[in-house]
Amino acid sequence: MNEQVLHFSTAGDPTLQVSARSEGDITRYRFHGTVDAQARVILEDLGKTPPRTPDAVLDFAEVERINSMGLALLLKLLNTWEKAGIHIRIVNLNRMAVILFKITGLGRFLEGSPPDPVKPLENTAATETKAVPSPPRREKLRFFAHLQTSQQLNGWYLFNTYLQRQLQQDIRFTSRTLAERGPDDEPADLVFAGPFETCRLIRRHSFRVLAKPSGETDEVVVLAHSDDRRPMDRAPHPKVAVSSKQSFVYLLGRFLCDEQGLDSSRFQFFETGNDIKAIQFLIRKRVDWVMMSRKTFEGLSSLSRRQLRVLDRSQTELAAYFFCGAPYLDDSLVHDLQAALTGMRDCDKGAPILQDLDLQGWEEPEPAELDLILRVYDAYAG
Repeated sequence: MNEQVLHFSTAGDPTLQVSARSEGDITRYRFHGTVDAQARVILEDLGKTPPRTPDAVLDFAEVERINSMGLALLLKLLNTWEKAGIHIRIVNLNRMAVILFKITGLGRFLEGSPPDPVKPLENTAATETKAVPSPPRREKLRFFAHLQTSQQLNGWYLFNTYLQRQLQQDIRFTSRTLAERGPDDEPADLVFAGPFETCRLIRRHSFRVLAKPSGETDEVVVLAHSDDRRPMDRAPHPKVAVSSKQSFVYLLGRFLCDEQGLDSSRFQFFETGNDIKAIQFLIRKRVDWVMMSRKTFEGLSSLSRRQLRVLDRSQTELAAYFFCGAPYLDDSLVHDLQAALTGMRDCDKGAPILQDLDLQGWEEPEPAELDLILRVYDAYAG
């Protein structure tokens, strides 16, 4: 049977093409392009039209990239087909896509795949039911932000003013930079935080994730000294410097090493307080490796980078900042908050503030995206 193009994205530049070919009892689907938020309509249509054969093979040899949103959409498709009794096999995924599939527990669809480093979880943020505390009695909402740099502070004050006007609600804003953060932060009703802090808010205090900055994620880079030419498996119990164990860089770095067949539980970790000190540890050969943020690594001077060698790096698009709300917030307020955030890009008063914050805009994350980071968090920090 000739190959038939089933779906094609025509919004702007084509992002994803899917074709199908029947081969006896098997329908082979060939994906070409990028699997991201733009693929929603295509993948939802595929979910409504399962193959007529008992077996389906999904071939991703021509897929350039799968991000966390795309994986969330694929999850829905695979779950729908699996419930319909379709036997699914996935072939020709690139390494980072394999990592994402393993995090979700979907490694069972990958032929010849070793056991997943992160075990599948029965319950996730989308399904857990927890006791919701009573709301505190105060006239003003409290908004707390973990800032990446102090230069962002003025933009966040403008952002807070924007929210107050949009919601017609008094909001008190406080902040700390990442270097200043601590375990005794003042309780807040609204929080803008990194992925580690977000997971902790979800697991310990039942916070809800309301939005995330569009296209804003970071990755982890594992580095060795340029003089050290050993492959990763030749240093099975390395000394590793990290800025903090309470960071998603640390969690994702451990997962990356475990996925390589190492046992990160046997590493000797040194917390240095910040990435620059961690690099100094490595340059002075006090440690074997460093796990650090890709953004920080790319901002290093050429002199520093010449003394470093990249062992591995992630491309998962998991490590996002999130805007979170306390579990007791009224649903109508949550709805208004999400509308105010996602509408900033098209608002005359909101768009300039986004520019001050160096953000493209806000979007609501898929529940499966949160499941991904929670699986890593629960495996290595929970």
